Amino acid sequence: MNDNVFSPTKMAQHHIQYALNELFDYRQEFGELLDEKTIKRLAEVLYDFKRAVIIAEIMLSEASYIIEAKNHD
Repeated sequence: MNDNVFSPTKMAQHHIQYALNELFDYRQEFGELLDEKTIKRLAEVLYDFKRAVIIAEIMLSEASYIIEAKNHD
């Protein structure tokens, strides 16, 4: 996908990365309030979501190429 075009998936990836950074910053600053297991699970959920966003972007990109190819036939 063109980097100059607005991409909801790229925006989602940005927000997910921001959330991960905040999560780890929070853990360093307020570690006693959240246990290690909770932090790891939250990070796993965010990483899983990030992977899903990347896969969705790839699928959308492939679909747009297929549609474009069919329009040229």
